[in-house]
Amino acid sequence: MRPTPDINRFFHLDLLAGRIPSGPLGMPLVKRTQSVPKRIIAFDEALRADSHDAWVHFFENDDKFIRLARRPWHYLEKLKQFEGVIMPDFTVFWGPDLHLQIQSMSLNRTIASWLQRNGVDVIANPRWGTPETYDWAFSAIEPGGICAIGAEGCVQKPRERRVFLEGIPELIRRLKPAGVVVYGSLQDSVQEPLRTAEIPIYHFPSRTTVAHGGGGRRGTD
Repeated sequence: MRPTPDINRFFHLDLLAGRIPSGPLGMPLVKRTQSVPKRIIAFDEALRADSHDAWVHFFENDDKFIRLARRPWHYLEKLKQFEGVIMPDFTVFWGPDLHLQIQSMSLNRTIASWLQRNGVDVIANPRWGTPETYDWAFSAIEPGGICAIGAEGCVQKPRERRVFLEGIPELIRRLKPAGVVVYGSLQDSVQEPLRTAEIPIYHFPSRTTVAHGGGGRRGTD
């Protein structure tokens, strides 16, 4: 039985054509890039922007970019006008419901891989939880490229901060990044494992970080 148009849209089947399944769950592979942003802009702002010399990011509340998941083709040409896109960052709800975590990670990779196959330069943005998530949280991302991590909301609560920081060495071990784009607060605990591994850091502060006096440092070694 062939899927109906509604089923096709709901499961994003039209975004899977030409994908390379990868990892234990067969999620679409996000290929590496060596490109480094000089400027980034949130998706919600990008839709209204006249200048396109920036990379589009999704480090904002899901309600600001859920429209991309609902109508990805509608936004493709707009995204292609920019320098590139940092992989979507749909919220991964850490907890006992692993299937919901996998669903969000799969959607992030599905859209990122689809954008790449349509000519958009994409930086991978892995999200992880406790160690039992590592096998699939770091899968379907080609090692050796530039990666991005969001260090904003996930470092505010003690447990979430601990989980986030414990995963950085695993990111380094599994993905061997050529550099890491850090969005948000660039704390010593985030920098230390990257510096120890001699991985360049490209820092872009959030609005909150700037408001609290934290500036950006690009390309720190």
